[in-house]
Amino acid sequence: MATNFFLAKWLKFWQEITLMKFFRSTIIISAFAFATSFASSLVMAKDYEMEDIMKKGMKGDTSLLAKVQGGTATDEEKKTLLAMFVSLAAFTPEKGDQDSWKTKTTALKDAMQPFVDGKGDVAALKKASNCKACHSVHKE
Repeated sequence: MATNFFLAKWLKFWQEITLMKFFRSTIIISAFAFATSFASSLVMAKDYEMEDIMKKGMKGDTSLLAKVQGGTATDEEKKTLLAMFVSLAAFTPEKGDQDSWKTKTTALKDAMQPFVDGKGDVAALKKASNCKACHSVHKE
């Protein structure tokens, strides 16, 4: 009788230990997955600052955008501008809703990608990069 009692206690103890190990492992794996995805989103957002994207990428006759639209941009400059547009999408708009921001920045990326691939449409890029259309909705 005493043997069965100790055997039952030992079995219950072993099951609890196994269950705790399972939950601990699950929590550790989940925390690692969350930390990895959070860190990668931070890295994406930190590639270029908003000021650099606007000044070097989009503003003026010597900007990367002007060079791409004018047909004088190098392959490296095209890739840089695309990377700037990818970074731009990671920012939160100063005003307006996030869905509109995502739509506009996705249009920029989609219009720029063909230039990197070698077959861009200048009219589509000009339409997607309309400063006023974005600033009137998202800039304070």
